[in-house]
Amino acid sequence: MDKIKFLMSDTGAEITAACREALEQKGVEVTVVEKDGLKVLQKMLAVRPQVVLLDAFMPGLDALAVKQKYNAAGERHTSFFVTGAFQSEEMVQELLDEGFAYYFVKPFDEMVLANRVLKVAAGQEKRILHTSVDSDELTVTEILHQIGVPAHIKGYQYLREAIIIAVNDMDVINAITKVSAGQKVIVDPDVEMDVVALAGTPSSVCAAVLRFREGRLTDKREFVFHDTTDIEAVREEFLPQYYLDGETIPKTIAVDTLPPDAEALNQALNEARGSKVELYVPQRGDVAKLVTMAYTNAVERLGRESGRYTREEKLLEEAAQVLGLKTPPRVIESYDISNWGDGSSVCGMVVFKDGKPYRAGYRRFKMRTVAGTDDYASMAETLSRRAAEYEAARRGEKPDNETNQFATMPDLLLIDGGRGQVSAVKQALRGTALEHVPTFGMVKDDHHRTRAIVDDAGGEIAINRHRNIFTFVTNIQDETHRYANDYRKRMMHKKSYAATLTELPGVGPKTSAALLAHFKTVTAVKQASISDLEEVKGISHAKAENIYNALRQ
Repeated sequence: MDKIKFLMSDTGAEITAACREALEQKGVEVTVVEKDGLKVLQKMLAVRPQVVLLDAFMPGLDALAVKQKYNAAGERHTSFFVTGAFQSEEMVQELLDEGFAYYFVKPFDEMVLANRVLKVAAGQEKRILHTSVDSDELTVTEILHQIGVPAHIKGYQYLREAIIIAVNDMDVINAITKVSAGQKVIVDPDVEMDVVALAGTPSSVCAAVLRFREGRLTDKREFVFHDTTDIEAVREEFLPQYYLDGETIPKTIAVDTLPPDAEALNQALNEARGSKVELYVPQRGDVAKLVTMAYTNAVERLGRESGRYTREEKLLEEAAQVLGLKTPPRVIESYDISNWGDGSSVCGMVVFKDGKPYRAGYRRFKMRTVAGTDDYASMAETLSRRAAEYEAARRGEKPDNETNQFATMPDLLLIDGGRGQVSAVKQALRGTALEHVPTFGMVKDDHHRTRAIVDDAGGEIAINRHRNIFTFVTNIQDETHRYANDYRKRMMHKKSYAATLTELPGVGPKTSAALLAHFKTVTAVKQASISDLEEVKGISHAKAENIYNALRQ
């Protein structure tokens, strides 16, 4: 019998190696191709695989374009899987509508992929495979699809696997019964018990705690300890710290493994509770299954933590590919001009670190040299000052540490605007330390939505087909716009408040500013007593009385 031919685009050294090993163990012939749509298509036409796994977004051609061109060449007997670093309902639905069989969110279980490859190939060839295939998994998947549960929603995999576990082991249903909302899991009604289990990854450890009171699962907690791989050290510290620092101690504590010096801990628990506490490792039965449940919760929490990091990493890698950067842009600064009605302007600077907003680094620049509304000149002034701040930090004239965002060299500059704004910025940065930082403009369409990325030469990079990058850039642009305009709104409110106070007899701009600086709002000024008003610098008792009486007329 001929081997099943499987082809995949290289989706990262670790994931690709795991997939190859899992598939080859099941007798599948695996071909890995560089992550390039044109090269993938060329290899597919040569190999003619039964199943392929493609990255959703690849240089040259994306996954959808590869499938369309492959089918146009007359090849109709290949099943297409696709993988991506994030979940987007619209994108996944489009791919499924175009005939893709399944969408895998990175990171994914290589064994799930292997089983799906075997099942799809078996369906194609209409024959029984030598490698065992879990038919229950396929049946459950088909049922979930039929009742309208999409494969890309959060928790889909867990739901599918939970159903399969319950089908294969009815004791699970007997041990755990779902009841009305708020009651969750039922065990022995007399049980007062905590169930604790720990799991670890190469970078972190998670402790999961299930709390049962009056026979009911009342709470579940997860504690993640980053930058450690020593589960036993965490176990030794966690249990006494958790229970002896004020946490309610139950009659029974079931754990996956006893900590070092368990007898001493048990004695301390007895004394703290004032009665006997059973600390033990269940070997079999329902409680042992609950310990497994706690362990699963810990594993899933670590998976979610790892998944978020992986998605952010992949997002930045994809951004580097789309923009032609040598490395992922870990520090991104974005700038937007807000023009005020009085002819003045302010520029908002927003920072994204590792794909997430870094609000401690946000800054605003009030224009000093630009008169009137001139976005080009305002951008040029802002970035000139930004470069000067960086150079001052390098010279030791300003703080050179993480507390000073200006001391950090950005990996990417994004400017709200088109070629003109970018050209003005590049000209302003010429000869400075930031001269060679990649700089692009964010162009909006007629509906004020991000349309494309442009460079100073006017070249456009369409990002609407790169949905995760499109969403990412749009979020950055919207956040920068919000931040720049929020400052204007607050200043307008402040001016309005000041104008309200200067209408009072004997209150000029200086006194108004002092009152607002002290009380923060006009409402607080109105609610202040005479003695409160006297506490404001420059306000005498007589003046405080006048203000107090004027505010109550």
